[in-house]
Order: sequence, then structure tokens, then C-alpha cells
Amino acid sequence: SLEPKGIGTDQCESMRSYIYRLADSHRISPSQLLNEILWDRIKKRQHLKYPKNRRGIWNNSWLLSTGIRTDNLVEVLANTTGISALMACTMQPIKNILNTRTLVSMTDRYCPECINQHGNAYDAYGRLLWSVGSINACPIHGIRLVQQTCGAESGKRLEFFRRKWLPGACMSCGSIAFQCSAQARQNATEVEIWNATQVANLISYFPGTPQLFSRESLASGLSGLIAEY
Repeated sequence: SLEPKGIGTDQCESMRSYIYRLADSHRISPSQLLNEILWDRIKKRQHLKYPKNRRGIWNNSWLLSTGIRTDNLVEVLANTTGISALMACTMQPIKNILNTRTLVSMTDRYCPECINQHGNAYDAYGRLLWSVGSINACPIHGIRLVQQTCGAESGKRLEFFRRKWLPGACMSCGSIAFQCSAQARQNATEVEIWNATQVANLISYFPGTPQLFSRESLASGLSGLIAEY
């Protein structure tokens, strides 16, 4: 019953980050949690036939998007953990308003300042905002998001079975807060920060989105903006 972080705020945790922390809290790997526990429950629920080779299918398109796969995962995980608000950790709350399938980034990114402020890898977590492909900046620190890539020499990288899967640590070499990365921090533009702020504000409404938004209100709002412009 691990609680997700930041639900109802613009700093809401992403489903990928939550699964990493949930698996670690039970001392298993994310792949064990997904493939050996959740997979069978999803299959029984929908009688779905997914590929036998499940390696790599648990990417952001599964964990964060708006399709039937994400819907099944969220419901099964909510029933398994007893946490009903997990839908807000994905793009599912606006699935009937916007088509978000192409909005989800397929690469894992992070804000170095947000990760560093937690002080350790166990308190750090990945934000849902960082998984939105059209967003390139952190609205809090005003810097551009950085792609998760290991900068350590190959000899310093851990063997696969020794790696720790946590949102606040490099999964290849284990360095806390991705200190192995040599990527320079870049200031974001005002437009990038504004865009990130708007999407972050939308994410903060996710727990109550079905009651707040609809296709009709979206169309009306857009028409009003166009008329005003």
C-alpha cells in the first residue's frame, strides 16, 4: 500500500516511478512485479493475449498513455495495492478529452535540481510532467530536462543483476542523483517554462478531471480563445 507522491499537485509522481519504488519496497525488481505478479492478473481480467516475450513492453506507452493496456494496468495495480488514486499518475484522466498517445515521451528524463533536492535515492521520484514529450523544462527551476544516460566508464557500470532500480539513481552505475552524468545544465526559455507550467497545472487537476473537464467544455474554451484572439 505504498502511497504515490504528489497526487493532486503539479509534482505528481509518474506511474513508472511509482512501480520502481513499489517494487523496491517489497525487495523485488520492477520486472518481477510487472511480469510475475501484475501480468497474470491483467491477463485474467481481460483475457488478453500479449507477446510471450514481455521484455521491453513495459515502456512509457504502457505505463503512462491512455490506451486499454494502461487502463488494465492501473485497475489491476489499484486493486492489488488498495490505492485508488493511481490513475492520476498516468495520462488516463484526460483520455476522453485529448488524444495523448503521441504526447508521452519514450525516453526517461529528469530535472537535476528536483532530484538533488531530495538528498537520497529513496526519497527522490520521477514526475509525470517529465514524461510529457512536448515538455522540455522544469517550471520550478527553469532549466531544461535531462535525458537519463549513464556517464560512467564501462568498467564502472554494474552487472545487470546488481543494479538498483530507483528513480533517484543511475540504473547503470548506481550513482545517486545521476552524478555520473556530464550533461551541462541549460536554462530553459520563457516559452518552454510557460508551456511546462500550463501542463503542470493541468496535471494537478487529474484526480478530479472527469468532473472538471469534458470534450464540450474543451471545444467551448478553444472557440472562446480563438474568438478572443
